[in-house]
Amino acid sequence: IMMGQKKTFGGGRNIVLLQRPSRSVEGRTLLKHVYRMSSRKLRKYWVSQLFKGRIKAIPTTVPKARGVLRAVARHPGAISVVLLTDVNRSVKVLSIDGHKPGEKGYPLIGGKKP
Repeated sequence: IMMGQKKTFGGGRNIVLLQRPSRSVEGRTLLKHVYRMSSRKLRKYWVSQLFKGRIKAIPTTVPKARGVLRAVARHPGAISVVLLTDVNRSVKVLSIDGHKPGEKGYPLIGGKKP
């Protein structure tokens, strides 16, 4: 999902990927654990995917966690990564490989807010 390779959820709903800035804790965590590349290389990746017709648009970057939560809550199919401490009841928390945030084996472990 985070690489733009999966386009829909199980029910056929389109996935809308929202990114956090690369300087944010969430952005740095994704660069390290998911993308495994620098923010510059990630930008090049998205541009190449766009020009190859594999994605319709480069994912939108949302500067504030509150903005991400509002967008995800309002738009079915929207997905992003936020700190667990920022999550509220307006969004669903997804598990990764059967692990929920805070559980042993959960792969996205970032730092603290600056």
